[in-house]
Amino acid sequence: MLDVHPAHHAASSWKEFFVHIATICIGLLIAIGLEQTVEYIHLRRELTDARRELAEEKNTNIRIYHRNRASFQEGRAKIELYLAQIRATLGRPGTPLPVFNMPVGFRFHVYTAWTIAQRGSALTLMSPAEQSANDRIYVSMHTLDEHEEQVYEQLEHIRAVFLADPNPVHVTHEQALAMYRDLSEALADVDNLADVETITEQQSPEFK
Repeated sequence: MLDVHPAHHAASSWKEFFVHIATICIGLLIAIGLEQTVEYIHLRRELTDARRELAEEKNTNIRIYHRNRASFQEGRAKIELYLAQIRATLGRPGTPLPVFNMPVGFRFHVYTAWTIAQRGSALTLMSPAEQSANDRIYVSMHTLDEHEEQVYEQLEHIRAVFLADPNPVHVTHEQALAMYRDLSEALADVDNLADVETITEQQSPEFK
């Protein structure tokens, strides 16, 4: 809030009047300039903090990305093995299936720093190119999370057969066929996930 105080005495001439007006104008310009300078310094500090937090969050997401990728790559081989076991069981009625254990694990990526930055004022000083680069990274992370969660839920659905009844002998022929179908779809989704990972690495080489 800028305050303009009245003159101590009325101007006795046009010269005094214009000097007084000029003094007020200069004072206002100086005050506005100081206010804008303080605001700019504050925004620069916010931007510096935002960039530091984004860099730390990116490093965290890179670690999560590689752990998830390794888990799904290892899980793919386990899924193929279990599909082979289902085929063998279907070919030999009465042969029990081994219990299906969750072949993958994953963590969601972190979005806190980018969400906070978008809600603040720091982005007003961030270049469009830098904002776009950050946005691409987080869109890729969100896409990966969606694909990984979808595969995980499919596998959880298959595992639920044994959670309801842990005795593999009680798995019916129809249940085995449904498991084979669902597991085949999950395997295809794991392959699609690999394509998303490739796109992510092409857009953001830091994730290679």
